Amino acid sequence: MKWQTFKKEDGFWSAMFLIFLVTLGLMGVGGYVLMKTEGQNIANTIEATKVDYAANGAAYYAIRAVENESLGIGSSMTLSGATVSFDTVHLNDQNLQLLVTASINGISSSITIDLNQFGLGDMALTTTGTIEDVTVRDEDGSVNEDLINANADSLPNMDDSAIIAQATAQGHVYSGNYTPADGFPNGSFYYSAGAPNVTYVDGNLTIESGRNVYGIFFVTGNVTINSNWSNGAGHLEGVIYMPNEDSNLQLSMESMTSVRGSVITGGDVDGTGWFNGVIQYDSEYAESFASYETGGGGVSAIKVTNWTYN
Repeated sequence: MKWQTFKKEDGFWSAMFLIFLVTLGLMGVGGYVLMKTEGQNIANTIEATKVDYAANGAAYYAIRAVENESLGIGSSMTLSGATVSFDTVHLNDQNLQLLVTASINGISSSITIDLNQFGLGDMALTTTGTIEDVTVRDEDGSVNEDLINANADSLPNMDDSAIIAQATAQGHVYSGNYTPADGFPNGSFYYSAGAPNVTYVDGNLTIESGRNVYGIFFVTGNVTINSNWSNGAGHLEGVIYMPNEDSNLQLSMESMTSVRGSVITGGDVDGTGWFNGVIQYDSEYAESFASYETGGGGVSAIKVTNWTYN
């Protein structure tokens, strides 16, 4: 009886061993499928991350290209292995919508960006340098930081030769440092009907307290506008243009308007004294100077108003 019992158990253990082998096989297949699926998921995650980074990087590139007017309509590029395409929609003269799409192997990521474009004539203060203790106001006298383009990559391209030629024709060229008299040059922004006064100073320009000067001033050095309690504020009615990066503007105005018009400088702008210096935008003067921009006027500043991940 015992021998027969062992024979039956032998068959039982053979069956259990076979089931064990089948189970191992199924586990192996399951593990293989799981590893393959996880591997694919990891690969998809990596590619999804790549397209996200590519889309973001390309978006900043596209914004800068729009500012430089170098972004081609329907253009594309390859970035981090992703194919990136750009599309733009001009909503009006000042508002633009930019669509950036990045894709790898069917995985894509897109961003829609709403932009406001400002030309040189739309800005009160444009500088590649820094701004400290300066308040910018719009034509109504309200503080408006949207009229500031600070830390710009570069200044707009201006026709310097034409500006100097007009100053020469008007007899307003000065070599070395210059301090104009009150009312210089004729008490008006205009030299004649439709033609602004243009002054070229190959050195530093100083406007003393209590003096008002007029027109477009092209200065290769620094500009200082002074004020004090007894004489009042120095004041420039027009445009200051200082293209050199080491040319700085100092406004010592005790919270009185230093410049009414616009300022374009490669250097820093600093308001000294107890209160901020003030630059108040004037579209007539700013747009008059912008007419000297080569290429008929381009984009001076770009501001992002909305950024949406699709």
